[in-house]
Amino acid sequence: METTTRTERVCVTCPGLGRDGVDGRPAPNYFDFQHSCEECRPQLRGLLKRIPGDYADLDATPPGGQREHVSGTVEAPLGVRLAVLNEIYTGPATTLTTFPTGPDQEGVLSAPRILWFIASAWLPAWQVSHPKERLPAPTVWHLADWLEKRLDWACNTLPALMADHAGYLSALAHRLDRLNNPTSGKPEPINVKIPCPDCDCYGLAWFQGDVLCTVCGVRMEDHQYHRWVGLNAALTKH
Repeated sequence: METTTRTERVCVTCPGLGRDGVDGRPAPNYFDFQHSCEECRPQLRGLLKRIPGDYADLDATPPGGQREHVSGTVEAPLGVRLAVLNEIYTGPATTLTTFPTGPDQEGVLSAPRILWFIASAWLPAWQVSHPKERLPAPTVWHLADWLEKRLDWACNTLPALMADHAGYLSALAHRLDRLNNPTSGKPEPINVKIPCPDCDCYGLAWFQGDVLCTVCGVRMEDHQYHRWVGLNAALTKH
């Protein structure tokens, strides 16, 4: 009976965030309330808070004076980063009616179009109790804010959508991070059991000279991290 109960309580969102138990990856967590676990919720909220800032930081200027060449052409290299231009200039979000499952003529869908797609999928269920509700302006900031404010409701109400939508948000956040930091490496886990001061999860890592929570995305400078270590040590003594 306990096995059946625990199987029914496997978090539906974990697989979209890389916890699927496949190829050595962590297994999904068990949830305590309504389909999604207490690790996924702050992680998704952190992604939705981080995406607008990372999108606003995009810079199409190649680093170090490099120039990009368009594959298959004989034209001179361009003085812009094409991947960033594709992220910024791929048409209005509202033109997206279907979400491709693989490569097609759309290429990589931009941040506003991905967020618009997710919000459009949530809206009909949300309108059941808020019939006059409409989606906000199709900008990254407005859409991410709209989604973040309804995140717990979506985790509780739309379990069939959350794994895919979590995967879309995670992939988008990683793509924006790569575009903003084209030469950066991967976060290096901190081998000390210190929880994140924001989400209380254990996912702190060194990244680009700062300490990054790989769960919720909060970032601390070196002095802030060491101050937190001292405060956490004092708190755990009591």
